[in-house]
Amino acid sequence: LNFNNEILIKRLQLFIHYIYSDEKFSLQFGKYRNLLIAHTYTYIALHISLTGKNKQISIRYVLKAIGKSYSVIFSKRFYAIILKLVTKF
Repeated sequence: LNFNNEILIKRLQLFIHYIYSDEKFSLQFGKYRNLLIAHTYTYIALHISLTGKNKQISIRYVLKAIGKSYSVIFSKRFYAIILKLVTKF
């Protein structure tokens, strides 16, 4: 779990940028865009919460994920993030 949070965030923000700018993606999968971005945000939140550092950043990305698609609260990843944020393990 030794990685640079900023690099992870930049990579996934670049991925999100490509999702918005790719016309072929938008035509075929546009209706799933918000869900995909929400899961991208939970991916960031999970990896940051696993390091035990920067809980505020992890919480911010969880909230951003919920803002994009409320359905992420029903995912296993969401509960893993919450568990990691409230426990010291």
